[in-house]
Amino acid sequence: MNKIQDIKNFPGLFTKKLKHKKYEDLTKLKTPYEFKNNNCLIGIEIEIENITESLLDSLKGLYWEETEDHSLRNYGREYKSIPLRTYQIPYAIEYLQAALNHTNPEYTFSNRCSVHVHLNVRDFTMEQLACFLILYCVFEKHFFHIAGTKRENNIFCVPLWNTEYIPNTESLYFPESYKAWHKYLALNCGCIFGSANNQAFGTIEFRHLYGTLDTNILYPWINSIIALREASSKYKLDELISDITIANTTSQYLHWYSSIFQELRISSYLLTKNNYEYCISNLKQNLFSKTNIHNTKYFNTENNHWFMSNGINKLSKQQNKINLDPNILNYILNMTNTNTNSASPLTQLEL
Repeated sequence: MNKIQDIKNFPGLFTKKLKHKKYEDLTKLKTPYEFKNNNCLIGIEIEIENITESLLDSLKGLYWEETEDHSLRNYGREYKSIPLRTYQIPYAIEYLQAALNHTNPEYTFSNRCSVHVHLNVRDFTMEQLACFLILYCVFEKHFFHIAGTKRENNIFCVPLWNTEYIPNTESLYFPESYKAWHKYLALNCGCIFGSANNQAFGTIEFRHLYGTLDTNILYPWINSIIALREASSKYKLDELISDITIANTTSQYLHWYSSIFQELRISSYLLTKNNYEYCISNLKQNLFSKTNIHNTKYFNTENNHWFMSNGINKLSKQQNKINLDPNILNYILNMTNTNTNSASPLTQLEL
């Protein structure tokens, strides 16, 4: 199966490998960290304020470039890394910290600052990309809980559960489905193939995290992204969709969550049953619908998806106002007459 890099011609990645290897061979890390995959490529963008003196001379062309960011104030700057192998991340972070402490020891992270992490997906197939997106949607609350729930309401970091960007099952395989994504979504898939406000980097951007250089936050955060990447490579799309269809108990979610994130998982006191149910309910509605749920409103508000309940109300007076696929319409109208032990909707109706 073709990989994303076979579908689109991306510019080359310049990692200056030999130059950085020499530095790494001579440097002993203060805080080593073992990532779940030490060789996948990650790009990091860190926004910092109160940079009264440029770091260009201090950085000496290693790991980072400094750029102005007009969304920041108080001498704000953004530091963009080269494409880093994950084993290089601690070297790059400690190098940036040393440069900041030497040149701008009073640097600050305001509520305007954030950290954006780009995961290279050029080596993904479209099937793996679809699996990655589905798994992210199931566990989106995990990422927001690490980043702090205040980020959920940030207009530059919009959760997917508040949008209609998730492709349905018919569209997951198509690059066009990822070209309309806005750059201010928490999970920005627009920079894979490019979109109206995204360059094509062949990456998925995670925009959730607030501004920080705290390695106790930053490294597990990046490792959670890698854990999701590793999990996405182990699934076939049809099997994953089947699992999503029948997932309806907290124990199923917890088993799934633990197996993917392992030591990175968040306590059940923080990531609750309602968090799982909300995300997976929204995902099902988007995946298995040919029409826009929020516009048609053909789901009853009390039983808001048809995989969990057979008690969906008839459309009666509204049916002539709703432009639904006839198969879907007939199926919903007949739902109240079916036995509760009937087969899954996916086996009766091809969506």
